[in-house]
Amino acid sequence: MSEIEEREVWTNLNLGEVYVDLWDPYTPNIRKSHRIGPGERVSMTSEERRFNQTKVPKGPGTEFDLFTNGTLTPVKLVDTAADFEEIALSPNVKSESDLREMFAQSITAFKKSIAEIDNVRLLDRLAELAEEDGIEASLAQSKAIAAQREKVGPDLELERNLGDQTTKTLKETKLSQL
Repeated sequence: MSEIEEREVWTNLNLGEVYVDLWDPYTPNIRKSHRIGPGERVSMTSEERRFNQTKVPKGPGTEFDLFTNGTLTPVKLVDTAADFEEIALSPNVKSESDLREMFAQSITAFKKSIAEIDNVRLLDRLAELAEEDGIEASLAQSKAIAAQREKVGPDLELERNLGDQTTKTLKETKLSQL
């Protein structure tokens, strides 16, 4: 009788779809792309997670790693996994209960915790929680979330002005010459 491997559970709190490769349960030794829609959960072994993490381009930081940048949020982690502490201690990897517990911190500890987060969706989720009745978030906490969101969020003015990038490279031609 084979031993069943313990599985991690991750949820997609983002508004877009995420794809990960998982073992196909019907075909041995074949991986298939699995879609995780907004709000959906996925169950995987720690070996499957590490395989997906190896496909992330190497570079400065972990901004493309779905498991450490806050794109996927842990519901349940396998505490016997070799990289359990690295995943669990990442500032962008916080469960719903971890986010709620942050509001019980002193304002200085809260601001320090917020300053380490650079995932926009996680900050948006904190802002949503701050509005809930049972949380009792202070004004200072709400302002700290908004300030960090502004700091790490995309520059909307730059995005609006991207437009057609070819206009500066085309040679200007007067209509009378056509």
